[in-house]
Amino acid sequence: MRTSAASLPGIVLLILLCVAGRSRGAAPACLWDDDALRAEIRGMEGTLAALTGRFDRFPAEYYEARIRIAESRLGADPGDLSAYDNAGVACDRLGRTDEAMEWMVRKRAALDASGIPDAEHEYRYLANLGTFYAHRWIRSGADRAGLGDLIEAERLISAAIELNPDAHFGRERYQLLAIRALIDPPNPEAGFFSEAVPTIFEIDPAVRGHQRWGWWDARVLESTGYADAIEGLVGLIVLGNAWQSYDIHHSLAAALHDAGYGQLAMVAEIRMNEIADEGGRSLLRPDQAPLVVSQRWGETARTGPEYEREVREWFDAACTEAKAWSQSRNDYVLARLARGEHPDTHTGFWDAWTSPSEPPLAPNGFFGRAGNAAAILKFQVVGIASLIAIAGGVIVFVRLRLRTHRARLA
Repeated sequence: MRTSAASLPGIVLLILLCVAGRSRGAAPACLWDDDALRAEIRGMEGTLAALTGRFDRFPAEYYEARIRIAESRLGADPGDLSAYDNAGVACDRLGRTDEAMEWMVRKRAALDASGIPDAEHEYRYLANLGTFYAHRWIRSGADRAGLGDLIEAERLISAAIELNPDAHFGRERYQLLAIRALIDPPNPEAGFFSEAVPTIFEIDPAVRGHQRWGWWDARVLESTGYADAIEGLVGLIVLGNAWQSYDIHHSLAAALHDAGYGQLAMVAEIRMNEIADEGGRSLLRPDQAPLVVSQRWGETARTGPEYEREVREWFDAACTEAKAWSQSRNDYVLARLARGEHPDTHTGFWDAWTSPSEPPLAPNGFFGRAGNAAAILKFQVVGIASLIAIAGGVIVFVRLRLRTHRARLA
């Protein structure tokens, strides 16, 4: 079939349209070219709060008051099972892990003495005691020469999940995954997100090709049974004790990236490196140096130093707001405690609380795109312009050759 020179512009335009269309739809697992951070955080406010610290971390006085209240309740009714949980968790929050475990011993005795099966409190007992064992191992120095506490934690958390697999947004499931990874650290080469430091996820060898940045098939975690990974890991940060955990934030970054939340994944990595700067380390691979976010993201073609700086500035502002929010909230708590009030005894404890501020808006700029989306749009514009220029040169060249050929035939 012959193609005339006059039809070449139309063919070039068709090719360019196809390229533009593929650039928007080629990566359903990583929406770097279409999603702004501001769009990503719609419906992800809980994740954002977990990454910036905008969640309740009460002062010691709050937990000390809770212990006193629990003791009073149990003095009146030794069968008040929730009071044992309140006292145990409060002790653990204060770092008094052995005392927390003693409260669970007392709860076990109360459960046995009642003679009435109670699945909910049996679950709470197992989940709390298993968590306390894991925390004691970490607080004792995370010595891999002695894994007894972790092994007992694994047994208890497994039993809790059997009783109530969906509690706490699936948090215990990911806590169990983390404990098992600590007992038997995965091989980084069989890991999911990093050659140097593995995540808590064990990925089926059939999808090992997806383990590094830049895979384009959608939702590897979902396809391997971890569809609720983001929610579960956020639960570990907000409801558990993972605010300072390098490994949980590393795993959350992997889950966010896999689900298509590329910008939030970058935020999780920034927080992860912040933990490393504060002296935190991976418990899965303590011998490995922490990843440097600029190096990791600088290797990809879909971001750059300009956008990384923009996100970092926004993250710093969000963390500053979260710190002020937390301080204001704790000042409110302390003032109420001084008046003899506590949420456990006063139902209207929070009625007068108002937030002093709102989190800063995410970056937004070029043609309504934000940060990296703007950078990609600029790259696409320049790229398309370059393609048009090249196509124009090809058209001119072909026309000149055709003219020469016709002249020879004449």
